[in-house]
Amino acid sequence: MLQHRLLEAYQRVDAWQEMTGLLEKIAAADDNPRRRAKYFYTLAQIQRDKAHDGARAAEAFERALDEDPTLLKAFEAVDRIHTQARAWKPLERAYRRMLHRVAGGKAPPELEVELWSALGLLYRDRMRDDVSAIEAFKMAARVRPDDAKVRRILAELHGRRGSVDEAAEELHLAIQQHPLHAEPYRALFRLYRDAGRVDRAFCLAHALVLLEKADDDARRFHAVHQSPGTGRKGAPTFKSRLDAPTFTRAVCHPEEDVLVGKMFELILPAVRAQRAVTMRMSIAPPPNIPWEDRTTTRVALARAFFACADVLAIPAPRLALRQDLDAMLVPVATEPPSTVAGRRALSLTRPEEMLFAIGQHLSGWRGDAHLRVLFPKPQQQEQLLLAALKLGKPDLPMHGAEERTLEDARALARHLEPVQLEGLRVVVKRFLADGGRADLKAFARGVELTAARAGLLLAGDLPTAVRGFDDARLAAVGVPASEVVRDLVAWFVSPAHLALREQLGCGVGR
Repeated sequence: MLQHRLLEAYQRVDAWQEMTGLLEKIAAADDNPRRRAKYFYTLAQIQRDKAHDGARAAEAFERALDEDPTLLKAFEAVDRIHTQARAWKPLERAYRRMLHRVAGGKAPPELEVELWSALGLLYRDRMRDDVSAIEAFKMAARVRPDDAKVRRILAELHGRRGSVDEAAEELHLAIQQHPLHAEPYRALFRLYRDAGRVDRAFCLAHALVLLEKADDDARRFHAVHQSPGTGRKGAPTFKSRLDAPTFTRAVCHPEEDVLVGKMFELILPAVRAQRAVTMRMSIAPPPNIPWEDRTTTRVALARAFFACADVLAIPAPRLALRQDLDAMLVPVATEPPSTVAGRRALSLTRPEEMLFAIGQHLSGWRGDAHLRVLFPKPQQQEQLLLAALKLGKPDLPMHGAEERTLEDARALARHLEPVQLEGLRVVVKRFLADGGRADLKAFARGVELTAARAGLLLAGDLPTAVRGFDDARLAAVGVPASEVVRDLVAWFVSPAHLALREQLGCGVGR
């Protein structure tokens, strides 16, 4: 208590030098870190405001922070002192020390991101060190991966160094995390345009126009490359085709579980052989309506149908045309598989609309999605999945469904080749190693969103895709329209889709 009274007396007579010495003694004798931090903070204020010694003041503020890293006003004071002195190297060291103090979860993530970002700006704007700035902002992004501002700054820094791919990667991540925020789209559009990547820039401009967020540059660029004579007349043309692994990697929605899909694909031949059933027989083509011949048909829809199946590497089902049926493209679970094109499909005149409808429909004929055509009810799909699991691991307990599952598994096994059974064992082993959980509702959502993506890939036109997806079909699996739009826009500008357009040779400016 005597020392504190003496401290007050020194303060009344402005004995600052004596006061600093006494504060040192008081701090040394106190075993409470927070109180020691306050003493050092007061000492630093005296050094700064009364002794006008910035270096010693900064040192005392640092000592306060060593005792109590949450005393952020002390760090703000250090920042001001070094900034006013334009002492960038000491300021860098101060940030590094502060980051060390809060590392390991000792402070909220927001503070750590703020510190790394401020250090990155120091490197970029004051020290002209873009390499160190990139590393600092990478650390900020590691702490908070969804910070779009950090991603944009990283992209700008990579762009200044001529690293277009690294800059694009950051902006793609920002778009993936915030699909409807316009700024990452604008920055990525400028990056691709300036790098001469015309089709990629066009896709970004196309998305901005759809979102009604395009500036004058993006609108002009989009208009030029939508015009006749620029390689873009209506729907795109394709110079190559996909293969199944590329479709799975680049088109399939993440909710379409790959392992579940592979199990369905492996048992599909057995299901078709065992149950050559017909679904919706009322719409099957009557005897007097022939199947379309892909080599001789002159109907635009039929020609596009078979060509699109080739591009997507999906075996084309038989196709029948029925003007008397008020429908689009309807799958018919016959042997072999069939599609009936109704009056609404045959009335499509815009190539983009036709290609979107065909792509969305054909996606349902993929091996992993095909079972949903044969067995649209979730309970049926669940039973088939259990049978596949039983085939892959016969000793797997079924918890109440043993008898039914064993019966289904035996029926399917009669129609499976040894190589298919071995494939099932491998896939089931991986599935169980990953936790053995299947969400068939999520799988159904993924299948439908994949179908919309397939249609968009073929049509190459976002407005057509947004208008053309089947609301009722998607609502049936719990996907609201807003989610479909968000997914289509984000996927359209994704690296996977942009690379697909280059692979297929269907972009603009080629």
